[in-house]
Amino acid sequence: MAIGKRKVKPKKRWGQHFLRDLRIARRIVAFADVTSEDMVLEIGPGTGVLTQFLMQAQPRRFVAVEIDPESVQFLRQHFGFDTPDRQLLQRDILSVELAHLGATDAQWKLIGNLPYYLSSEILFWMFRQSRRISQAVVMVQREVAERLVASVGSKQYGVLSIAAQSYAEVRILLHVPPSAFTPPPKVSSSVVLFRFQQQEQSYARIQPLVRQVFQYRRKKLLNALEYYVRQHYGQSFRQRMAEWPPQLHPFLAKRPEQLSPEDYHRILTGLQQLFER
Repeated sequence: MAIGKRKVKPKKRWGQHFLRDLRIARRIVAFADVTSEDMVLEIGPGTGVLTQFLMQAQPRRFVAVEIDPESVQFLRQHFGFDTPDRQLLQRDILSVELAHLGATDAQWKLIGNLPYYLSSEILFWMFRQSRRISQAVVMVQREVAERLVASVGSKQYGVLSIAAQSYAEVRILLHVPPSAFTPPPKVSSSVVLFRFQQQEQSYARIQPLVRQVFQYRRKKLLNALEYYVRQHYGQSFRQRMAEWPPQLHPFLAKRPEQLSPEDYHRILTGLQQLFER
């Protein structure tokens, strides 16, 4: 089935830009490498441009989550949903818990064209449930994609980079021009692949530290840590610097964007040993 003539009007309130290029849609689904053994969740199917190719791949289970009632009605008319293995949920994706979809020990493949205004929230929703996800292929604003894969020390490197790279191997697969959508957005998009890895030390452990120090990303870590320690421990970091492990001193002269996720784990361990013993 080729969903070419759409009867669903894109809505600004949900940031809808419907993908209309079927060649790109096929490539996105091919990147997901869906097999008959997979459990697949599609985020925001819209008019079903990706859905039609996902259905053709015949995954073991397929769940689509769409918030727009008009899109839901359209999808129900064109696809065989509402069987135990083919479900369409009219929900906000941020309210969905993968553990509540059944088969709690199984891992999902995620795929979708994320709305620009909500992409960061959806990505962090995905990271929070990463233990239940094997991989994800999602389309985001190109600027967001470049932040996801940014290397340490680059101007794009920040909280989103550290979070994504703490949970997964992240790679940009394809850049997509505005002309591929209806209506065309004002910016380019990118398709990003996440291959999730179960880390011994998760981003959740360092999240408060990372978010705090990146509020002062142009300052040296010494200054950023002073703010963090005063807020979290009610003490002065500078007054305890003499007890700071010597191997961690080189970090203090660096700025937040010059430190890797592993560096932040080391720094947090040092702070805990210094202020929580």
